[in-house]
Parts: sequence; structure tokens; C-alpha cells
Amino acid sequence: QYAEPPSLSTALQQTLALLGVGSAAPLTPLTERALQFPTVVRNVALAAGLYALALLVRAVAARRPASAAERRQADGIVRAAGRGPLAHLSLFPDKAYSFGPGESLVAYVRQGRVALALGDPVGPEQTAGATVAAFVARCQARRLLPAFHLVSGDHLETYRRSGLEAMLVGYESSIDLGALEERPAEDPALQASEQRLALRGHTLWAYPPPLSGEVMDELEIVSEEWLATRRQSEMRFSVGWFDEAYVRTCPVIVVRDASGQISAFANIVLAPGSGDATLDVLRQRADALPGTLEFLLMAAFRWSAARGARCFSLGLTHPVSSAAESARAPAARAAARLARHLQALHGFRGL
Repeated sequence: QYAEPPSLSTALQQTLALLGVGSAAPLTPLTERALQFPTVVRNVALAAGLYALALLVRAVAARRPASAAERRQADGIVRAAGRGPLAHLSLFPDKAYSFGPGESLVAYVRQGRVALALGDPVGPEQTAGATVAAFVARCQARRLLPAFHLVSGDHLETYRRSGLEAMLVGYESSIDLGALEERPAEDPALQASEQRLALRGHTLWAYPPPLSGEVMDELEIVSEEWLATRRQSEMRFSVGWFDEAYVRTCPVIVVRDASGQISAFANIVLAPGSGDATLDVLRQRADALPGTLEFLLMAAFRWSAARGARCFSLGLTHPVSSAAESARAPAARAAARLARHLQALHGFRGL
């Protein structure tokens, strides 16, 4: 429909010229359709550009999952009713919130079509069922798939009533601090490790919050070396990460070597009202002596017990890996695959 002979190269040059990317002599239209065609090309390009812009804006908006008002409301709920070793992770900036009745919430992240919640609902026990149901209904209204990760066995029936299935993914390891105080550990290897580090001039220090800038700088050096040695980035979601604003507000136990440098550290989280303690960020230098982390953990246990904690949770330390255990789950292949993924992610096998 043009006077010039048609070719692919001519079409490409004309299209780029219409979009302002290149230059080419205009063709001679022979019909009304040919006369209107450049306008159609520009309109299609404009629509495609607007669609791409909408996708970019949507991606940027998704990076802020919760508003400032929602975060203030979540902070009040977690401080008043937070229980267990995962409650404080609800306040991290990667979480969005589904609020239920009676000052309760579910903290979750969105990945594709999945809304993945962390742990049990936070709030009064009697509102757990309604809070789970509200979260599931919210997901269904938005055409999302609801899922909970690392829940306890206390509310399994609650989840089933909301149409969810339970899958065993692993076991939580915890220390009975009361029993530890009544009967100190008698493990010869552990005692020898502690004595060896003490004889080599290693000392334990506890820093209450807020941490000074000098201490934060030392901790950051150790943290960066730890990540570089393991060749990985922060895991996030189900564990805390080295965020300066967060770590500064936590008590921190450190091991200093004979030269006074920090060779390992861990932050301690005391759950309000539950008697539980846990840790998020556990890091050591690449040249730390063998037994340094055990030396640090024993100090963390004693420090937490002295402040009223009855139980110290180490989180998920034993993912399901055996075929026999996986076979009992509703989806055996999914359980086995998840176990392999957790082992590779956390770098451990068994306890």
C-alpha cells in the first residue's frame, strides 16, 4: 500500500524513525489505510510504554509491603502479645500484615501468587482461629495462595478448619535453662573447649542496648567477613539479619580474643512475658579458634537465664530428611525437597 517496494529492512527503518530512534525518508502512501498506519504504530508503542511503566510502578510499590500506620499497630500487638522465638520477626521491614479481631495479626511476605506467613498468629490465644480465617479469606479475595511456615503444633486443627494441610518440615531445638542451672553441662569436650579459650586470653562481654557506634562498627566487620567466607547473602524472612537499626536495639554477647578483637558475637532476643529467649545473628571470624561458638552460646544461655528466661530456642535445627518421616506428610515428595533445600540453605544436617 506504499509506492516503494516492500522489504523487512525498509519496515524496520520506518518503524524506528516513527519512534524517534532513527531516521529514514518517509514512504509514499497509496491508500487511506497506509496514510493512517504511522499513527497506529505510535499508539501501539505508547500503550506498550505505559504498560511497562505500570509494571515498574507496581514493582516499586511492592517493596513497601506495609504502611507506617500498620507498622505502628503491629508493633503494639507484638510488644503486648508476642510469644515464642518468631514473634519479633513480624516487625521486620519485609513483612506485610493481615490484622484479625482482638488486636491480632498474621505477618507474611508475598512471593508471586503465594502469601507466605511466618509462624503462628500473634495475639490472644482465643483469636487464633478467627485471625487465620481472616488471612485465608484475604488471600482468596486477592487470588493468592495462603501458606504458613514454621508453625507450632498447638494450632494445627485451627489451620485445618481454614482448609490448609499440615506438613512436617522439621523440629525446633531448645534449651531448658532451668535444668541447665540446676545441673550444669558435664560434657568433657565442651568443658575442655571453654577452658582452652579462657587460657588463651578469650573473654566474654555483654553489651546492653543501645549499642555504641564503636561496637556496631566492630560487629559489622565480623558480620561482613562471615558472609564473605560463606559466600552467601542474608537469608531474611524466618531469621533476623544484620540490620544496624535492629541489632543496635538488642543485647549482644561477644567473644574477644587475647588482642581485644571481637572474634564472635550473637544478639539475644527476650520474648516479653513468655520466658523465652532466642538469637538471630550469630557470626564469627574466619580465623576464630575451634569451640568459639560453643563458648559464646553457653554464655548466651547463662546470660538469658540470669534475666529470667526459662527456655532458649535455637529455632529450626533439625529439618526432616528421612524418607520414613517425609512419607507421613501429605506430600512426601514436597517434604523431601523442602528438607534438602533447608539443609543447603542453613548448612547443617541433623542436630
